[in-house]
Formats: sequence, structure tokens, C-alpha cells
Amino acid sequence: MAEAVLGDSLDYPVYLGVWTNWSLGGRVTGSTITLTHRNGALLTAFLALFVTFSGSRLWRIACFALYQAFLTKPDVSQDGLYHQRQAILRNATDGTSSTVKLLKSLWVWRSKANRPRSRVIPVILFSTFITAILTAASLLSSKISSTMGNEVLIASPQCGLPEYTAGLSPHEKPTVSHEKNILNPWIVERVISYANYAQKCYSSRSTRDACAPFIQRKLLSSIDRNATCPFEEGTCRHENGNIYLDTGYLNSQADFGINGPVDFQFDLRVMTHCAPVITRNHEEIVNYSPDKPYVRYFFGPRTLEGINKTAFRNEPHTYEVEQHSFDELKWQGRTSSLADYALE
Repeated sequence: MAEAVLGDSLDYPVYLGVWTNWSLGGRVTGSTITLTHRNGALLTAFLALFVTFSGSRLWRIACFALYQAFLTKPDVSQDGLYHQRQAILRNATDGTSSTVKLLKSLWVWRSKANRPRSRVIPVILFSTFITAILTAASLLSSKISSTMGNEVLIASPQCGLPEYTAGLSPHEKPTVSHEKNILNPWIVERVISYANYAQKCYSSRSTRDACAPFIQRKLLSSIDRNATCPFEEGTCRHENGNIYLDTGYLNSQADFGINGPVDFQFDLRVMTHCAPVITRNHEEIVNYSPDKPYVRYFFGPRTLEGINKTAFRNEPHTYEVEQHSFDELKWQGRTSSLADYALE
């Protein structure tokens, strides 16, 4: 899910129609319909007219039921209060006017009719109750478009990494040039976008309007700026003054906006310990090809959890990364002047 202001022109691919917002509870309480501004205004106007029409019909049905309940046989004589009450119920157009007329009738017949209070006050209370219900329905119908009006469901037809095998035959494998020309520029675009978002939305001066794409403007975390070195002595450049970040438990629905029932939700906790290490005497250059050198760092053997657990069992290095010069990075589109921001 995401937060967006819907209009006829959408900045994000948003699902339009009926869907279930599981953050509101279940299928019934979370039933949501997303419309454009124009269609939403039409729906609000229709609901207002429907509530008004339905309310008037409900009142007429209630008056008819009371009229029939109080009706007596023709040969039984009744006083003037009875006939006036029946006339009011038969001709009343709405609850408010009926209540006023019943109050006037009660005042006029207060000392002339038999038990006027017990015969009129219950009808007044019933009329007041129906009027209150119809008034509440009218007010709530106008709020239906603003209850969760800024929460929408993303319906992107494209998900995952970009396809950089376009133009290749089914049996042709992508080369390094395909990756450099298509995948790397996309990675740069994403990195710049993330850095800009972090600068705008992870500062105390950020506004909610500028950070609307996600369900949460920013993910909360605790930061320890004086953390100890997580490795053995002599590995880190500084034994203290390192950074330790802990996000706590983040919910897939409430924090990441992944819409789904409770059974499909999960909690994620990320703990990151940042400590610069001493790489001297722990690195080695490896040439897989004349134009593709890698740097290996040795801080312990490398292991891989999962199905391929034995794939790197005999690898003595901890990590390896492709070595590039600045000109190579610039040619691949991986360098740019990223905006600076600080952790708070």
C-alpha cells in the first residue's frame, strides 16, 4: 500500500476498484473502494441523495406502522387527541415536523384528554430517535470519502529487477556489456532516488506531503554511536565509537505496507553493526579475466546458509568485490553527486 492523493492523473500505478485493506481488520471492516476524484465526488453525491431518499421512506414506513398499531375499530369512540395523533402520523413528512406537531398537541390536550403524556410522549421519543439516526447517517455518508481517502493499493504491472535480455535470442546469454548498459544505470537511478528520499524524509524538517509514497514516512530505529567493535581485538580501526543500528520489529502490514491478512503478515528486525576494519594484510587481488580484477578480503572463511550451504565451504575469503577505477565507474553510470544526509 501507499499514500497518495488520487486524481484523474495518477503519479503511481494505483488499483481502482474494490479491495480489502487488512490494516483495518478483516474482510468486512477492511472493504475499501478506490476511485478517482471525479468518480469519488459522484459517489459521495449519490450517497447523500440515497440517504435522504431512504430516510424519508423509512420515516413514512414507521409512521404507517404506528398508525396501524394505534388504529381502533370504527364503532369505538375516541377523543380529539386520538384523532389528532393519527392525523399527524398519516400526514407527517419528516421526523422533525412530526415531533413539533406532537409537542404542540400534547400541550393543547394536557388537561383535556385522558393520559395525554403516556399516549404522546412515546411517539415523540420514537420520532426523535428516527430523526437522530437519519441525521447521523447523513453526516457519515459525507465522511465516507475521507475516512481512509489517502490510502491506496499499488498495482504495478512491473515488479523486480529490470529485464536486460531484450533483443537477445532464447539461446543467447547476456554479456557484461548488457549488464553495464541496462542494469547498472537502473541501479544508479534507484540509489539516487533512495538517497534523495532519505535526505527529505529522515530529517526533522521533513513534511508529510513530500514523503507520501510509502505507508510510513520513515522507519524508526535506535542508533548507538559509541558501539564497540564486533570483531576480535585488532580487527577494527577503532574499538569504540562505531555505529550500531537496530530497527526493532517492523510489521509487513503496518510498516512496509504489504497488504495481506494476518496469517500472511510477518515481522522483520534488522540489526546493523558498522565498524571500519583494517584491510592491510587481509586483502588479495584476483584476476578472473584480464579486464575484470576482484579484491578478496580475508577475515575468516565464507559460508552460505540455505540449500547451497556447501557451495562456498572451501572458500577461505570472507568477501570479494569487483575492482574499478573511477573512470570505469563513471562510464558505467555509477558515479554522481549524491546529496549528503546524516543519521538522527
